Amino acid sequence: MSTHRLLVLSVAVIFASPLIAGDQPVLEQAKKTPVIHESISAFARSRLMDKLIPVWVFFTDKSIKSKPEFRAAIQAAEGTISQRALQRRSKVMRGEVVSFSDLPVYDSYLAQLQSMGFQQRHTSRWLNAVSGFVQQAQLQSLASLPFVRQITLLHSSRRLPEPKVIERNPESPIESHRLQYGRSLTQLEQINVPAVHDLGYSGQNVLICMLDTGYDLRHESLHHIDPVGEHDFIFNDDITRNEAGQDVSDQHEHGTMTLSVIGGSKADTLYGPAYRAQFILAKTEDVRSETPIEEDNWVAAIEWAESLGADVASSSLGYYDWYSYEDMNGDTAVTTKAADMAAARGVVVCAAAGNWRQDSWHYISAPADADSIITVGAVNDKGLIAGFSSAGPTYDGRIKPEVVAMGVLDWMANPAKGVKEYRYASGTSFSTPLIGGVAALLVQAHPTWTPMQVREALILTANRAASPDTLYGWGLVDALKAIQYHQKGDVDGNDQWNAEDALFAARILLGTSSYTEDEFRAADMNSDEMIDIFDLVKIVRLSTTPP
Repeated sequence: MSTHRLLVLSVAVIFASPLIAGDQPVLEQAKKTPVIHESISAFARSRLMDKLIPVWVFFTDKSIKSKPEFRAAIQAAEGTISQRALQRRSKVMRGEVVSFSDLPVYDSYLAQLQSMGFQQRHTSRWLNAVSGFVQQAQLQSLASLPFVRQITLLHSSRRLPEPKVIERNPESPIESHRLQYGRSLTQLEQINVPAVHDLGYSGQNVLICMLDTGYDLRHESLHHIDPVGEHDFIFNDDITRNEAGQDVSDQHEHGTMTLSVIGGSKADTLYGPAYRAQFILAKTEDVRSETPIEEDNWVAAIEWAESLGADVASSSLGYYDWYSYEDMNGDTAVTTKAADMAAARGVVVCAAAGNWRQDSWHYISAPADADSIITVGAVNDKGLIAGFSSAGPTYDGRIKPEVVAMGVLDWMANPAKGVKEYRYASGTSFSTPLIGGVAALLVQAHPTWTPMQVREALILTANRAASPDTLYGWGLVDALKAIQYHQKGDVDGNDQWNAEDALFAARILLGTSSYTEDEFRAADMNSDEMIDIFDLVKIVRLSTTPP
């Protein structure tokens, strides 16, 4: 039999092979030992006995005992998730796009906790948990309940401090693009965004979730934004700007600034990369120093935004109080778990690395340690790493951040001074929405790409891709190169993974077809600079399952 016939037969056999059935969901998990996590004891020692302890209570199950009950619950849950979200999930989830983790926390369990004095804050379907406050004396009683799997500390956020950077008076940038960017040109041109705008991409029809302190849409650069949804997870209402008698004066400043960086639009003054995107606005971080409990707000917000159909999430917050560096392992912090679960459902999550490198903490914070998201560091306008930009690696040795963008003296709205005022500010808080905006451009250009494929395109076209490290990651993003990137397995570059790609790879292997460098790289699935039968098998498998 000829090599050509053998390859064609191999392709046919692999395509004909049945897919392996997914595992049945685990309907119940065993209690942890000990049920009360050791972090609670350390925290309690710092509090008076009559003070409430902020905790997460995780449950063993959702009171579903049989397959028929499970199927009925799944059907009911489908009605709580938007069609947009279900369609986005179909890019990454095999078979059923609604899973056990989407089912609600069992109401009877919540009622029993409340009858014992538990003060509820937020529930999490994905984590099968509830956050709230409990008296120290009640901890053992809660732990003894048969359906309580574990009780852990509810951690607080740490506002990313705005680094002190010497102000400058930059020269007016030279405009040579379709849009007039004003002083925002520097931060956009460094990552080649104007070239992508010139092609007609603007983030249109892409839905971005912002997780931050609040938003003042009265600023002139944000007049065009009509939120698809907005919610205040601090005071549980649908108003995300400052409210008299409720918010401190600077509550919505940080969020307004980050929103203007990603999606602002004011000719000759400011553009964000995704200036025509749609937005979901989540107010999650309480800036009042006396209420430092926001980790659960973030989890509740990302679950809510995902259910509304968010394509991209941008978060300029960090959580490390009462965590240790050992906890930055991609598996411990609840915000990290929730970020990965959002990515597994098709959301491109971008998170700030943090501004801690010159502090005692030094490293990235949660959720930046999540393995399926894009963690963003900061550089100056010359492309040099900012002294404050938090370093990797994660505790388990993974490279972080993934990429960097300008985070030193970015140009943005200045809501503290007025609705027509602008300012320079620094921090990974502002490099992150730049990358979030680029991610939105990629989603617009390649709507079939999964979060991991967006991540791949960004890191493998960045300027340090050949030698990534734990300061720059893979380096400065190039939005144009990322837009033009050929995904692994998509040999013909049409954003579809099918038999044509496998046959194209087979022709490359046989030497019967000419090919470009991009086509060869896309066919070289294991990046060993050769095309062989192992690459072909991987392409066929990719063509028969979601990428």
